[in-house]
Amino acid sequence: MKECTIHSVPPDAAPDDCMHCASCCFSESPRHVRVTGDDYERLGDAAEVLVQWIENQTFMRLTTMQGAQSSHRCCVALRYDPDESRFSCGIYNNRPEACRHLERTSPACLGELDRKQSRSADVGMVQLRTRQTSPID
Repeated sequence: MKECTIHSVPPDAAPDDCMHCASCCFSESPRHVRVTGDDYERLGDAAEVLVQWIENQTFMRLTTMQGAQSSHRCCVALRYDPDESRFSCGIYNNRPEACRHLERTSPACLGELDRKQSRSADVGMVQLRTRQTSPID
């Protein structure tokens, strides 16, 4: 019998806007977001940079966010604006189907939030500390 996991994050605790969270964009698994043939085509010329091949399947490439001192890996398309404290997707209009189908406050969203919310928070805090300690030009 399969065990049921109850998430400690209630639906009303999810941010009002996904761009304040981005927990679903973080992963340590290179097979994080599957890219289908249609997704690959929709990405156009950028697919070569955004996608990695593992055997005969394609997945969104993971990276460490530029400027972050955190070791958390995230989707290569994820962007962070420290002035606005917001994340954004650099390929939002062309994002893979897996990303399109993840709805805010869905069980899958709450699961991602429960497991990974500290990762996106760490990036925001690192970015904020970096900005506060940087010399003014």
